[in-house]
This record gives sequence, structure tokens and C-alpha cells, in this order.
Amino acid sequence: GYQSGSRTSGAYIFRPNEVSPIPIGEPTTSITFEGEFFNEIHQTFFHPLDNMHVSQVIRIPRENTSFLYDLEIEWMVGPIPIDDNKGKEYIHRIHVDGLNNDGMYYTDSNGRQYMERRRNHRPDFDIPDYSVEPVTSNYYPITSSMYMEDKKTDLRLTILTDRSQGG
Repeated sequence: GYQSGSRTSGAYIFRPNEVSPIPIGEPTTSITFEGEFFNEIHQTFFHPLDNMHVSQVIRIPRENTSFLYDLEIEWMVGPIPIDDNKGKEYIHRIHVDGLNNDGMYYTDSNGRQYMERRRNHRPDFDIPDYSVEPVTSNYYPITSSMYMEDKKTDLRLTILTDRSQGG
């Protein structure tokens, strides 16, 4: 059986020690720049106990259509503290108010087609207890994009990545 802390993440599996991520908190600095075509928000986060720096740049086009809103988020992590000899994994969590996807989301399979995913479900086999590895059971590889949508409101969130990641 699975013992907490006995199996670690690897190249093809995400096994965090905690079920819920530890938030890094509110930004320590936030600066807004207004440009001709984009507005940018530059934010830094600093965790004093770990001497950890995380930063992000959010780019928002000045002109959005009434039905489509684009934004670009570029985030950087580092330096990652290693004094405690423990590995660390960082995720970027995005929340959209009013989007109810009923546990359904779609990940690209090969950059050309999407695979339907359902939270805590496998179409081909049963996993007896999702509580053993609840995060690992719901992370999938993303080649270039993933999306989720609210079928009642037609609200959709699509995430495009610049490299293969997990989602």
C-alpha cells in the first residue's frame, strides 16, 4: 500500500507531500505599467523563511472583444532553497469566479486533439481510493494547452503553455 512520504515525484508523475498547496501569500511588490497596446502588472512574492522569490508578469491587451479576454502570465521561481535537502515543486493556481466545470476538463493529447478528463475518474479502470493520492490522480500531461468550460454560461478558460507541463 501507499505510505505517505515513501514515493516521490518524478519525470512523469506529480506526488506532492501535501494535499493542499502552501500559498506563498500576497505580492510583496506590485507595479502597473500602461502601454499603447498592453497593460502590465509586475509582481514579486518573497517568503522570508525560505529566502524564496517568485515573480510574475501579467500582460493584458488594451483592447479585448466583448466575448473574449486574453491575458498572458509569465511566472518565474528562484532561487529555490536547498539548505534543508528537500525537493520542492511549485504550481501556479488559476481561479476564475463563476466558472463551474462540474469536474470536467480537457488536455491536449498530442497538440492536435483533446482528451476529456473527469476529476476522480478513469474510463478504463477503477481506482479504489482516490483519497490515497488525490493530487496525483488528477494531474495530466499538457503538451501545449488545456481548457475547462461551464456549459451553462459558455464561460471557458483555456491555458496555452510554452512548454510541456502538468495540469
